[in-house]
Formats: sequence, structure tokens, C-alpha cells
Amino acid sequence: MLEYLYKKHSLHIITNGFKEIQFRKLNLCGLEKYFTSVIVSEEAGCNKPDRKIFLFALEKNKAEIAESIMIGDDLSVDVIAAKAIGMDQIYVNYDKLPHDEKITYEVFSLKELIGIL
Repeated sequence: MLEYLYKKHSLHIITNGFKEIQFRKLNLCGLEKYFTSVIVSEEAGCNKPDRKIFLFALEKNKAEIAESIMIGDDLSVDVIAAKAIGMDQIYVNYDKLPHDEKITYEVFSLKELIGIL
């Protein structure tokens, strides 16, 4: 999926993890080539779901909310937080958990992203 997405879009990670650990994970897995940037909470000075981390990521990458979409598997930390700043969202609901949130897109596997993006 990353191979498909990165050929069409600029991909970024927003994580609450520590910078050194997150970069090591990406490097060890060979995934760093797919991402333009990795925004870590330690660098942003706040954690998801704080709206500031999303705004920090947008500013750092000179991106607009209207041109961006958050893909996440945590409804409150990823999806609802992105929605709160007006960003479109894709909720990857692997476990098909019931909810009452109005979100932009909901998928149950990453393969479904092909039909959206």
C-alpha cells in the first residue's frame, strides 16, 4: 500500500513516539523512503490528539488542511482529532468497532484505500 500511495501523494507520519525510536523503526523496516516527514510529539511539543500537533505538521510541510487527509486506526487520537481542525479523515477500523462519529471515510483494510486515494 505504501508503494502505491507514495507514488501519488506526499506521505507524512504524525506520532506520539520519541524521535530516535521512530526513525530507528522506520529505518530497520526499510520504510523511511516512503515518507516526506515524520512529525514526533517531542518535536511538536504536544501529543495527538492535541490540535497543535496537526497544525505543526501542516506548517512544517507547507500543506493546507483542504489538501490533506489523515489516515488513522485510532478513532479519537487520529480521526476525531483531524476532524476537529477541519481535515478529511480515513478511519481504518480493522476491528469493525461500532461508533456514531461522522467521518469522511471508513475502511476495514488498507487495500480499500485504493478506491479512495
